[in-house]
Amino acid sequence: MSEHEAAVVPTERILGAARSRKNSEVPWMLALALSFGGGLQIMLLEMCGFRVLQTHLGSSVVATGTLLTLVMILLAGGYYVGGRLSARTSVRTLFVVLAISTLYTHFVTAWFLDPMLEWATELRRLLRGYAFLRTSLPASAITLGLYGLPVFAMSMISPFWVGIYTRDRGAADGGAGFQAGFFMALSTAGSIVGTLLSSYLLIPFWGVAVTALSSNACFGLLVLIGVMRVVAPRFGRRRLQVAVGAAVVLTTAVATAVSVLGTDRAAGAVYATESHYGSIRVTQAIDDRGQRRLEYRPSSIYTHSV
Repeated sequence: MSEHEAAVVPTERILGAARSRKNSEVPWMLALALSFGGGLQIMLLEMCGFRVLQTHLGSSVVATGTLLTLVMILLAGGYYVGGRLSARTSVRTLFVVLAISTLYTHFVTAWFLDPMLEWATELRRLLRGYAFLRTSLPASAITLGLYGLPVFAMSMISPFWVGIYTRDRGAADGGAGFQAGFFMALSTAGSIVGTLLSSYLLIPFWGVAVTALSSNACFGLLVLIGVMRVVAPRFGRRRLQVAVGAAVVLTTAVATAVSVLGTDRAAGAVYATESHYGSIRVTQAIDDRGQRRLEYRPSSIYTHSV
């Protein structure tokens, strides 16, 4: 190959990649943001899951192992389904799935988090004669009920983009190997940021509910932009701005309400806060002798001190 031919090949590859991205249904920057945001949200929800299980089922290797196993199963399934769908359906399918998942996460976190956790705690009590089942079954129910659908849906994003951006383009974008490595690395970078944000800042200071709602709202805005751009392109830019603004206001209101009311959810709670080591709850009750009794309960399954 001559020097002139060697110089032409990279140029054609760059121009081909630019044309492919320009002509794609999904803007290139939106695809990057969704891949990064999906990885961030997966790990952030997983960290929320660790805190929830610690608070309601204790710090057990059985609970932790159950959550990790189920998350990896969901990730594997999402990777496979995302790759398959990219070759069979349009990108509209992906945005519809992500929209349903985002709404589900918001709805469950805002209104069904406490009832679901109370049910799981009661299930643990009923299974007290079975050493492993009393932890693994409630942990499975919590993990799948709260985070199963969003983790599965968001794990579809990167494989879907790999299929979209390599389909019928040959080596224009660097080939399937390059695209797979690029999008998976981008998603992993998002997971790193999500892990640091949730463990160092969000969960210790604002708790699980506000953390999940706030991050889900940010990811939901990206999904909403994609839905308006791809699923409903005739919706109009002005209407899109109004819809995004309304979504931000509604999400902020719900997250604030959950944050303010969170300390009053536990019956008899006189103090409640979050820390790097777990949830801190002090409850008040009157004992059989009519005396005031204060209990510190870092978990719903045991009392630390009275």
